[in-house]
Amino acid sequence: MKSKTLLLKTDRLELHAISVNDADALIDILTDSEVAQTYMLPKFESREDAYKCFDRIMALSVGEKFVYGIYLEGKLIGLINEVYVDGDAIELGYAISPKHKGNGYATETLIKAIEALFEMGYAAVIAGAFENNVASMRVMEKSGMTKCDYTENVEYNGKTIKCIMYNIKKNPNE
Repeated sequence: MKSKTLLLKTDRLELHAISVNDADALIDILTDSEVAQTYMLPKFESREDAYKCFDRIMALSVGEKFVYGIYLEGKLIGLINEVYVDGDAIELGYAISPKHKGNGYATETLIKAIEALFEMGYAAVIAGAFENNVASMRVMEKSGMTKCDYTENVEYNGKTIKCIMYNIKKNPNE
């Protein structure tokens, strides 16, 4: 596999490492109750706990993991991250600030991420959404992903939630 590209650009967005200057913006996203309904996060007892999570995400974003801040006009509006890697397949998660939802930024980000991951040598990109997260399923579909023939049940916030899985393959006939 090739190393990740440090900067990914779309028509409107930049994806790059998160810096210490982004702490408040990312913590606002990570502690947003709407985001927590659709993006698996730990429960933060305090804002200080969220800062510890921020530090970990920031460190991952400057390393080899596929973790990027999503920036609009220089301001952090979201996050896309590697969930796990299994051989030449990678699963992604993503979150956009509720203030910026509905503008196509998640779709734009996911399309660019898929392109970059295929260039890095991955053969498949996987993502999932809780069964009630129709907007995220639509993002995956607009990004060229198709619904898998399996689902996953995940434990989150004391509940078992069905997760609808999507994927896209570099060579669809394989």
